[in-house]
Amino acid sequence: MEWITDRLESAGIRQVGPPGEPRVRPWTTVIRIPTDHGDVWFKVASQATAHEIAIYPLLAHYSASLVLQPIAVDAGRSWILLPDGGNALRDVAKGDDLVDHWIGIVAGYAQLQRSLMSEPARLLDLGVPDMRPEVMLHRFDEGVEVAHRIIEQHGTTEDRETLRNIEAARSRYSEWCDELVGSPVSASLDHSDLHGGNVLMRNGSPRLSDWGDSVVAAPFSSLLVLLRSLQDSLDCSPDDPRLLRVRDAYLGVFSDVDSHDRLVHTMEISCRVSKVIRALTWARVLSLDPDANPDWATYPFIWMSSVLEPHYLD
Repeated sequence: MEWITDRLESAGIRQVGPPGEPRVRPWTTVIRIPTDHGDVWFKVASQATAHEIAIYPLLAHYSASLVLQPIAVDAGRSWILLPDGGNALRDVAKGDDLVDHWIGIVAGYAQLQRSLMSEPARLLDLGVPDMRPEVMLHRFDEGVEVAHRIIEQHGTTEDRETLRNIEAARSRYSEWCDELVGSPVSASLDHSDLHGGNVLMRNGSPRLSDWGDSVVAAPFSSLLVLLRSLQDSLDCSPDDPRLLRVRDAYLGVFSDVDSHDRLVHTMEISCRVSKVIRALTWARVLSLDPDANPDWATYPFIWMSSVLEPHYLD
């Protein structure tokens, strides 16, 4: 493609082989380009995830050490050229080593979120979905509508009872949203899919990738997917001290904002509220391609159901 060739040449990079086979997903297409500077990745976002391309320059501005520096960006066409970031964290670290990596990563990520607390209007203008606490009760209602459609097609008697329980939880969910609106922790960018597959490691340095699920939300929402994925990797309980070390390394960046106990409480409420964000993210994926993967069909309902669970990570 002429655009790729021109941008590589402008950056002093020469393509040395044919592009690899495209990796096509409903939300994005990625192509590997071999060059004399290593592999380069050409990414095309769908309309639903175009904000990922638009926010990269902003991310690079606020945290050059934590995100890949784009070689070229065409926000109008949702195109981006990125250098290779290395191997996924989950493939290079296990056990306590994985925990130690995450402790360093979350501190840098939290600092990025604090920097972006001054930019919510700009993020929204760039197309990042609005999941701030003040709109999340409306998002809950949207999630219930999605759950209804799923149950009509796939639901059992037990599922219909669960749906009624979800609807009955609306007032409690509203209270959680009100708590977050009154929190001293301002809304910011939430990666929303932060796990070991979306952290790339090269020469010991992490880079956060795949921002297509990102939203403007209560920032502590990020710990929902992160801690759940780490819990799965460690095969441990949600209150395992290793998970709490990662949690506290993240919350420590906000220690000047509120007491530790209050920060923990806000984090747990944020994670409960953000389960609806995950439901709507999967609903968006299904809207892009309803036949993409049959296993995904009930994911929005499963995430809405998780609002009823007693533990914030369940």
